[in-house]
Amino acid sequence: VDILDTSSLKIIFSTLQITASLPWVLDITFPEPFASLLRVYEFTMLNFVHILSVECWSPSLAKHGSQALLSGLIPVVIGTFIWARYYWCRRGISPVAAERKSS
Repeated sequence: VDILDTSSLKIIFSTLQITASLPWVLDITFPEPFASLLRVYEFTMLNFVHILSVECWSPSLAKHGSQALLSGLIPVVIGTFIWARYYWCRRGISPVAAERKSS
């Protein structure tokens, strides 16, 4: 009998995501040691805007609307690249080989 099955892991992961987002959602700073615990849980948030530091490129990207848009588009773009690579490999077309043939 597995102690942690797939559904339990999903619930734990979601709970960690919700807990880690509390300071951002509530716009407050928690005291230690809870703040340190939240920093440990931040790996579950998958915040592409924070990971890629896009707010450094343009301060307007740090706004909520921009973050929501980028958080929705970045996984779609990454998924499209993964699908395209899979399609090329499935068809026996290597992007590198196709580039060499055209040269």
